[in-house]
Amino acid sequence: MHSAGLSIAVLLLGAGVLSLSLTAALGFSPILGFFIAGAIIGEHGLSLVQGQDHSLRLLAELGVCFLMFDIGIHLSFRTLAKRWRSFLGLGILQAGLVGSTVAAILLWSGFEIASAVLVGIALSLSSTALVLRLMVDHNEQDSPVGKRVTELLVFQDLAAIVLLVVTLGIGQSSGSLGSTLLMTVLRLLAAGIAAALIGRFLLKPFFCWIAKVNSDEVFTASALFFVLLTSWLGESAGLSLAFGAFLAGLTLSESTFSHLVRTEVAPFRSLLLSLFFLSIGMTFNIERMLNELPTLSLLLAAFISIKAAGNYVSARSVGLKHAEAVRFGVLLAQGSEFAFVIFAALGSALLVDTATTELLGSLVGLSLAVTPLLAAGGCILARSCVRRDDPEPDLGKDEREIIIVGFDDFGQRIADAFEAAGIVYRAHERDWSRIAYARSRGFQVHYSDPSRPRTLSRASTGQVRAVVSLLEDDAVVRQLTAGLRQVAPDIPVTAATSDPSRLELLFSLGLEHAYIKSEQSLPILVDEILKSCGATTEQRERAAQVVSKVEDTSAIPRGLLDFASAAA
Repeated sequence: MHSAGLSIAVLLLGAGVLSLSLTAALGFSPILGFFIAGAIIGEHGLSLVQGQDHSLRLLAELGVCFLMFDIGIHLSFRTLAKRWRSFLGLGILQAGLVGSTVAAILLWSGFEIASAVLVGIALSLSSTALVLRLMVDHNEQDSPVGKRVTELLVFQDLAAIVLLVVTLGIGQSSGSLGSTLLMTVLRLLAAGIAAALIGRFLLKPFFCWIAKVNSDEVFTASALFFVLLTSWLGESAGLSLAFGAFLAGLTLSESTFSHLVRTEVAPFRSLLLSLFFLSIGMTFNIERMLNELPTLSLLLAAFISIKAAGNYVSARSVGLKHAEAVRFGVLLAQGSEFAFVIFAALGSALLVDTATTELLGSLVGLSLAVTPLLAAGGCILARSCVRRDDPEPDLGKDEREIIIVGFDDFGQRIADAFEAAGIVYRAHERDWSRIAYARSRGFQVHYSDPSRPRTLSRASTGQVRAVVSLLEDDAVVRQLTAGLRQVAPDIPVTAATSDPSRLELLFSLGLEHAYIKSEQSLPILVDEILKSCGATTEQRERAAQVVSKVEDTSAIPRGLLDFASAAA
């Protein structure tokens, strides 16, 4: 008698696995695969699953809750208090530029003020899931530009929650907009204070008691209970399921059990978030989208242009260079997965009609679909914006630095660690394509031929703490090492190579520390460099957090890939 529900579950899982397999083979985004699969099996396609099914909608919304829980657990009240200026400065500026521009266009086209403002802010948001996935794929999440992108995405996730709560409050309230906003803000503040108190006085004893049971099943059930309970409490308080889940993650972020809880809920989050993207795809009317493709294409081009321009201006305003701001602007030029939830809430509150909601959803869906192409194009554009005659920054006579000679992908990982530790570095490279690629991501890399005396000039003046050689040219390595031994014999020199046969050469040149370029050797190499130049224990620990982490996709919805891997 449960065959109907079971058939839907089998259909959804099968559609998810098939779409992931095809998109992986074609090199497309998994989210695009979910959208297409949802559109095919949804009510506007083969009508195999009805998108308005209440249980499916609940499971999809729980996927968003688990994503918000994971975002919250990556933060902490302490982090928010420490970095609020950085979050708010860039976030408010970007939302103001993009949101006000879009809202002005909507007002001109006939929208009411409240609807135009809410839709404008919703369209200013970018896709956390997709952008983080792209940055991880390109090992960019710890670069200077990647850090700024992550800051903005965190702010936008918080803004999405507040916007959703405000929208739901407007739909449920019969009072004025001002009183509704005031009550919403007060409820948010009260919820935040309550969450902080619960996390401080109740959460640790609860999980300590659970841990004493010494049962994996009990701990998993307790983690799920905690997330679902706080989500339900958030909705019962007149806020939202997602906000309750975010507060749950925030309260747990500073607990010693945070990593264990994240690990336990990760498979559930991935599976439920996959259902969320499938449910979004079920709302797409492919036939209507194809009929309106010229109009949608024009709207998409206008939307991406407005958003990229607003992102660029905001990035330049907070100090990013031209090429870095171009990369920042284009990478975040799509819509957000949270926009679908907000549009649905706007429709329920009768602030936006159904046809407009479908049009906005199609626009955001298309922007997500073209994001990988945008990211690739933005990367090429950012490289072209790097000028060969950019002046080198004056680090000052008293500033001592670590020099990285040869700046490949391995060198960028080392530079990420130095950035995290607060260590000044200067990278030397003679390949202009590498220089342009690195500069567009915010790295301090400059043109220099290591076979010429200029590379050794700063070492001879006592302004260098250590040298890292990542060169693969034997003759140049010999010349560089001999020159360093002559002008600055006390400077520690560390080398790494991708060819194991070259290790013998490096040791024969008198280098005590030489490594193979690999994920396993990177933490050891970085720690050895920092120890040799007198870095503090705290600096070494901060660097280790960057280079020792295995690719962290806990905040990124890999979707049914986890399910498929487990089944295999």
